[in-house]
Amino acid sequence: MPRMISHRSFTLATTLGHAIEFTKGEPVEVPRAIVAEALERGCVLEDESFTPSEEKRGEAGPEDQMERNDMIELAMREIIGRNDGAEFSSGGVPTIEALSKELGWRVHGPERSAVWDKLRPTLSQA
Repeated sequence: MPRMISHRSFTLATTLGHAIEFTKGEPVEVPRAIVAEALERGCVLEDESFTPSEEKRGEAGPEDQMERNDMIELAMREIIGRNDGAEFSSGGVPTIEALSKELGWRVHGPERSAVWDKLRPTLSQA
C-alpha cells in the first residue's frame, strides 16, 4: 500500500467502507482503491515513485481478489440501500455498470456473481 501525508489532520471516510485517520505531517498507509480520493482531498504521496495512474483512470482496481470482493460487497450494499431500479438487472442483481461506477474500476461478471451469491442469503427480507 502506498503511504500518504496530509497537511492537516482529518478522517477520510469513503463509500467503500474505508476510514483513514490522517494526522498532519505523518505518513499513513492508504489502500490503492482510495489513493485518487485522498489526492483530491489534498494528501500527497510519500514516495513519488508510486504513480496512481490506474486509480485515476479507474480501470484496474485492487489486484488482490479478496480485497476486490470485499469492495464489491460494500458497493452492492450501497446500491441496495439507494434502491434505484436503474441500478439493478431484471433479475434483481446490481448491474456491472452500477458497480463499476460506484467503485471507480471495472467489475467483471463472474466476480459480481460470486459476491452476489455469497451476499444474497445474508440480506434481510424486509
